[in-house]
Amino acid sequence: MGKLPNHLKRYLVKQNYKRYTPEDHAVWRFIMRELTSFLNENAHPAYKRGLKKTGITLNKIPSIGYIDRCLKKFGWRAGCVSGFIPPAAFMELQSHGVLPIATEMRRVENLDYTPAPDIVHEAAGHAPMLSNKTYSRYLRRYAEVARKAIITKKDLEQYEAVRELSDLKENPSATKDSVDNAYQRLRAANEAIAEPTEAVLLSRMAWWTTEYGLVGDNKIFGAGLLSSVGESQNCLKPHVRKIPFSIDCTNFPYDITDPQPQLFVTKNFKELESGLRDLENMLSYKIGGISGLKRMKDAETVNTIELSSGVQISGVLSKFYELDNKPIYVQLSGPCQLAYSGKEIVGQGKRQHPQGFGTAIGPIKNIGDISRLGTRALKEKGIVAGKPVRLMYESGVIVEGKLKKITKRSGRILVLSFTDCNVQWINEKLFLREWGTYDLAIGTSVTSVFGGAADRKAYGQADDFVAKKLPAPKYSSAENKLFKLYDQVNKWAGGGEYTENQLKDLLKKAEEFPDAWLLRFEILQLSSKRKWNGPLYESVRTNVRETIKKYPDVAPYVRI
Repeated sequence: MGKLPNHLKRYLVKQNYKRYTPEDHAVWRFIMRELTSFLNENAHPAYKRGLKKTGITLNKIPSIGYIDRCLKKFGWRAGCVSGFIPPAAFMELQSHGVLPIATEMRRVENLDYTPAPDIVHEAAGHAPMLSNKTYSRYLRRYAEVARKAIITKKDLEQYEAVRELSDLKENPSATKDSVDNAYQRLRAANEAIAEPTEAVLLSRMAWWTTEYGLVGDNKIFGAGLLSSVGESQNCLKPHVRKIPFSIDCTNFPYDITDPQPQLFVTKNFKELESGLRDLENMLSYKIGGISGLKRMKDAETVNTIELSSGVQISGVLSKFYELDNKPIYVQLSGPCQLAYSGKEIVGQGKRQHPQGFGTAIGPIKNIGDISRLGTRALKEKGIVAGKPVRLMYESGVIVEGKLKKITKRSGRILVLSFTDCNVQWINEKLFLREWGTYDLAIGTSVTSVFGGAADRKAYGQADDFVAKKLPAPKYSSAENKLFKLYDQVNKWAGGGEYTENQLKDLLKKAEEFPDAWLLRFEILQLSSKRKWNGPLYESVRTNVRETIKKYPDVAPYVRI
């Protein structure tokens, strides 16, 4: 991870393998046993090949370090994270070829599906498909596009609501009221987004492809399906509508708490790349102009305007002026930053612009695009440092003051800095000399508007999002006693020798835990391997059948 930017490394954690309980390993083993049995025939061929190639072990929770070493062969890395991390950080990690894998393991109560990120979904769901070159390329390209999308204030509120609900559902001490309240907050956050934002459109594209996608003759490739025992089987049934994949999938919202009523089927993974290009061409970073500025203003978050010269202006857009459907002046509030090619220009960061930034945009009368003028041409136009300069834009905006400094990059003029400067348009005063230095960003048009600050590290935007480290669970003495029984099962399931009398003895000890259906199920599996049966076997099987009824999401898929 040496080449990874430092502001992303802060989200990475170490996998504490000792933190997994023996029950956790039994849950993993059950899920993988049921999944691989079904998916060997119903998943895309890359899934079956990819399980081994990417280091996914079947009998116990895998080492993310080992997955990382395996993924290197496919141009990827695996990075451990704790629970939810901000969408911007998640996408930036993927754009660098790092698959974020949550280290947490779902509880037995949420064995089939959990809305919280966990190692089943991230490792067993996403990693195997990276063995397919075309799909791998799509996923990485998707991340590159998604990190440029404008994320609005309402998007962030929705993200926090999802994170809160997911964390509560995986918290054994969470009350029903707290979970119900979290559901209500998520519904309210969803309803607050009246029109799909760029972030929403991209999340839908990901949901219907990388999470819940089908390919070819209804073969599964989405990680949400590949990591769910129930949904992987239900999704292929006739009651789930199958729709040919296109960009139209972004018109379909989704609910993370319910099974999906429809799925999208792509002909092949190249078609995913085509659909992503169609969506990309709709985003502000491609469109720019008035449309991009409107989205940035509505977002109420820090985003970036890029002008034709290449100068980038980051901040919260509070106001913009237009003439003939073209932007002529932008005004940003709060701390602002000027950058070029993603690097903050020296002296043009938040210290210089702590309260906001405004600049004229467009061609200048008798000059046109000033960014391309050389020293001689500037002098001929009377634009010389230390001299009074008056610039009249074709829009009617006038900038008049003493030129202090000319900032260039790659042979192009990016910023003209003035003292004793006034800026006005018609009768409106846009900048007054008593406000201090006026930095005029040079550009004839807005070529792009994209999400976040241009130089996130210099801006400090990475500090706005704090990676939430989930606390280590605490277990009761009874739970620890149960784990010891699971530990014995795990050793036998992993190849250890055992006798029928040892199984009977373990069943006797399991009577203390009447709801531990998975423990009994594992004992039945061990008995079946040795073809042991009889009255005791049948009584245990009956007990499991009765106990599993308490878990209706899992019961239909427990084959006993």
